[in-house]
Amino acid sequence: MKRACLTVAILMAAMGTSSQAGAVRQPRQNEQTAVGHCQAALPSFEGVLRKRPLGIANEGSIAAFVNCGMSTEIVGSQGIFQVDVALTNRTANTVDISCTLISGLPNELQPAVAVFPKTFVVAPGPDEEFWSSGSDGQGTPFKTSSIQCALPPGTEINGTRIFFDTDVGQ
Repeated sequence: MKRACLTVAILMAAMGTSSQAGAVRQPRQNEQTAVGHCQAALPSFEGVLRKRPLGIANEGSIAAFVNCGMSTEIVGSQGIFQVDVALTNRTANTVDISCTLISGLPNELQPAVAVFPKTFVVAPGPDEEFWSSGSDGQGTPFKTSSIQCALPPGTEINGTRIFFDTDVGQ
């Protein structure tokens, strides 16, 4: 019985090692609409934000903060190498939209949290902006990520997209 358990344990270890050695990276992406995973940062912003099927729009007269949490695969992931945010400016003028990417979680699994603030200059109409781990993260892949944006009046957030690699056995 002990010998059978040892044999099974050795085979399982060998299979794990061989799949790691033969693993290849597969590019993946996860795209979500804002209405499904974004929300007002404070209850006071709820009154100026309109949640529509294609986005969350600021229909008030003051800036409103919106938080978006993104999901990714942790097991086998090599980290997130790009985070996109889709924005729309419904005004007649170019506006600045300030957003911050937060990478990591404040817990024992990912103790380091990094923030990457950016201000995007958004002309009237739809726009897509991004953070790159190559330039913004100095080559270090992002971890579990969230975004917070300060939406000026007449603007909206439509969705987010993350790009990451996973190890896939051959």
